[in-house]
Amino acid sequence: MSPHNLVISIGRLGLSARRGPRIAPQAQLQAPRPRITTSQVSQLKKSLMPPPTSAKLPAMARRTWGDWRRDFLARLRGASLDQNEPALGRAEILAMSAPETWREFDARPLDSVRSELVTADSRQAEAGGVFVAVRGEKVDGHDFVADLVQKRNVGAVIVERQLSGLASNNTPWLHVQSARRALAWGSAILQNEPSRELFTVAVTGTNGKTTSTYLMESLLQDLGWPCGVMGTVDHHLGAKVWPSALTTADAPSFQARLREFIDHGALAVSFEASSHALDQSRIDGVELDVAVITNLTRDHLDYHGNMENYFAAKARLFGDLLAQSSKSHRVAIWNGDDPELGSRETMWRERMRTAGVEFWSLGRELRAEVRRADLSGTYGVAHTPFGEVELRLPLPGAHNLANALGALGVAIAAQRSRYGRVDLSAIARALQGARAPRGRLERVVSREGRHVFVDYAHTDDAIRSVMGQLARVAGLPKPRMILVFGCGGDRDRGKRPLMMKAACETSDLVVLTSDNPRGENPQQIIDEAYGGRVGQTPVHREVDRRAAIRWALRESRPGDVVVIAGKGHERTQEIAGVRHEFDDVQVAVEELRLLEK
Repeated sequence: MSPHNLVISIGRLGLSARRGPRIAPQAQLQAPRPRITTSQVSQLKKSLMPPPTSAKLPAMARRTWGDWRRDFLARLRGASLDQNEPALGRAEILAMSAPETWREFDARPLDSVRSELVTADSRQAEAGGVFVAVRGEKVDGHDFVADLVQKRNVGAVIVERQLSGLASNNTPWLHVQSARRALAWGSAILQNEPSRELFTVAVTGTNGKTTSTYLMESLLQDLGWPCGVMGTVDHHLGAKVWPSALTTADAPSFQARLREFIDHGALAVSFEASSHALDQSRIDGVELDVAVITNLTRDHLDYHGNMENYFAAKARLFGDLLAQSSKSHRVAIWNGDDPELGSRETMWRERMRTAGVEFWSLGRELRAEVRRADLSGTYGVAHTPFGEVELRLPLPGAHNLANALGALGVAIAAQRSRYGRVDLSAIARALQGARAPRGRLERVVSREGRHVFVDYAHTDDAIRSVMGQLARVAGLPKPRMILVFGCGGDRDRGKRPLMMKAACETSDLVVLTSDNPRGENPQQIIDEAYGGRVGQTPVHREVDRRAAIRWALRESRPGDVVVIAGKGHERTQEIAGVRHEFDDVQVAVEELRLLEK
């Protein structure tokens, strides 16, 4: 199973959790609530951890650990720690089982829980820890419960079905209908719900998530909001960088990272919410200020099965998380210019209105009047619910314009929530310095005038978008459009011919190569994609990706546009289960240097 680890902060859960308001007013975000130091936490842990002997716990330790367990259970059940704070109905969100299960859990001895580790990874469960039995695609955590209870002496178990032996065993156990949701909400609670202390923005959509989160970070940083980012490329806050294994991390890691962001001074966070993460409830328990959806095209159907299931997973961000968030000024930003999303806009506008959420659509509340667009960027006027703002975006392409409009909406929402007003001139200045992430239409300098870009486009829609937009802003005389791309192995095979068709219809020359073949035969992947070829566009096939890039650059002439698509920010090529160092940007730089020396 994939690791789901969580370190419980006793200070926040036992002592600090009941100090001050549960929701920090946005106006006070620059003065975070005092928190105890690391050394104080260490001393506190030593005083609270049950001794290895059978001796009774000191009165303070018994009381504090009892408070922690009571609070943890109460929060999961939807109760409130603060008598002045209304309950949030989390019992319904978690769909917990009958009260008898809770009474059974409450009756078990407390001193069995003596570890700080709460995990859904059976390999990392330890004596005294809490194990959450999650049913995965390939492995069911329930299969490990008996062994973990008998041989590793875990302190407590959360399960989705009653297991023989648990009732007679002295280990506390809790029966829930959704272990994933219990893990997600529990992870938030055990980190003292960090999203309540941040201006929190989630971005979903097939394409544009990474660029959007980086643009939001850029604007918020310039407006005085230190902003953490979590997504495909990495997790970072300013110069502090953490590696990223998933587009959206598992629930315990996600909540722990939010807490780290706060500890490092963050006031805001923008993160990518993948359809997998939404379907698996990894970010349940996150209190959102803004939710953004960029577009909806075919992807991940190997997991979701069909487009309706795919959209339903994405829509949870709005219908479940944003609609049920406790934040006071919630905003939904919806790309109404996207065909799929535009056809669903009316229904979702009404759903958000009913939930008390403002709904801003690209094309209506947020729209652009473009006066000039070329390979250097887009220039004009942006119209917002609060007036017009000068648009000077140093990034080319209509897709970057759409992402920038979404980021503009986020900046407006952030200012309003914090100050009760909006300074459009400050946002305009911030927009001029907007920065896109690595590998998202990233330009590689050519001394001879070639226009070389590296992009993450890995779907047919993304290819059409990138190639079409570059062609429209390239000017006259129209340059040749050259595309290098491949299709990932062990992924949706149905989109391979669709990507080839899109490449032929938007390019003057196509170079078909490998892109993370993983466990599949690279040549077979290329052959399947080649089956989608249409028209008379020349197609050169080359399994070796470096050789393919070299060939494309040598075929290009000054003034031509060369797009190397698929890998973007990635720095490895996975072949037969082995990751080899490979960076499209670096390879392009090296090959151009040899070509133009």
